[in-house]
Amino acid sequence: MKSQRDNQIIEGIIAGDSFIINSFYQENLSFASRYIKAHYGNEEDVRDIFQDAMIIIYRKSILNLLHFNGSLEAYFFGICKNLWRNRLRKKNKVIYDNVLLEYKIDEAYFSDQPNIEKDLSRKIYDKYFLKLSESKRELILLSLEGKSSKEISKITGYTQGYVRKKKHKSKNELQNSLQKDPVFLELTAPSI
Repeated sequence: MKSQRDNQIIEGIIAGDSFIINSFYQENLSFASRYIKAHYGNEEDVRDIFQDAMIIIYRKSILNLLHFNGSLEAYFFGICKNLWRNRLRKKNKVIYDNVLLEYKIDEAYFSDQPNIEKDLSRKIYDKYFLKLSESKRELILLSLEGKSSKEISKITGYTQGYVRKKKHKSKNELQNSLQKDPVFLELTAPSI
């Protein structure tokens, strides 16, 4: 159950309230920083992970998919930890989990584009993401948080096999929609 303070922070993040966002940043950066630096990270890693976690909170909030039992800070720290663990797996070349691959595939669309093109690409991506059913969006967002199929099955009540199958279908549906959008294809095409 969200406290009144958590609701104010979430509303501030959605509204882009710089005071609330900066306050949340100041209050929570040290927790993420200590954890990441204690696990082979540096200041740049801290900023990247923190920003990625803020994006996840924002997206889940606007889609009304933000559900947690404890405090927003604890939930946010959990997202940071999961994102960092996934990045460490990648750096150490451990066998990739499907969740990590999905996240990197989605971000790969936006990595080398100028800001205006990146913003337009993101808007197109979000347009198709929002057209997915709520259950498909939830599976993709839980995957982006770094949750395993087992964790997702506990949250959603689906079997692990169904989670893997539905997650794969959801991702493919989103990618197929994007591949049919001529503007998105033009924006994401490699420049010659």
